[in-house]
Amino acid sequence: MTTSVNDIDMGATVWMIASSALVFLMIPGLGYFYGGMVRSKNALSLVFLCFMALAVVTLQWVIFGYSLALSETATNPFIGNFKHWLFLDVEYTPHPNAPKVPGVVYALYQCMFAALTPGLAIGGAAERIRVLPTIFYIFVWTTLVYDPIAYWVWAPNGWLFKMGVLDFAGGCAVETASGFAALAFYFVLGKRKGFGEE
Repeated sequence: MTTSVNDIDMGATVWMIASSALVFLMIPGLGYFYGGMVRSKNALSLVFLCFMALAVVTLQWVIFGYSLALSETATNPFIGNFKHWLFLDVEYTPHPNAPKVPGVVYALYQCMFAALTPGLAIGGAAERIRVLPTIFYIFVWTTLVYDPIAYWVWAPNGWLFKMGVLDFAGGCAVETASGFAALAFYFVLGKRKGFGEE
């Protein structure tokens, strides 16, 4: 599918860029929110981890995450293909979910949600996680959990998408996935030291 500049809706494009910026602002806001809920010695690490989630997921998203999560050419109902790895053919080719917006703008918008999601889950592990293992966890979790769920719900060939599931605000791919990840953190890590005593 090729488009010309005349096929692009500039108003929708500007709005999607502005929406991407607003979701981007949620990431430091989330870090500061979590930082205010923990003891002062752990506040900086939570803010740092939220920013690291942005960096790690953006790198993963550009290399292969976007293609796994939102590939419109994959025939598998569970995961995308590598057609758009390194953002190949993403520039102006619009995604079927946003047919009047350049593909790279839609990819940016979805990248911000992908980066926010592990940040939400980190709150379930506050004061019990180390930085380097968590950075590795963010990369692996985004690849093995977030990307497939996003594909199921938002990609044209995803099995939930084909069933007619509508997930405009990210209830499945963002909130449910991060909520269950935070719950898994709790079960694996247990209560924080000093819980109920301070």
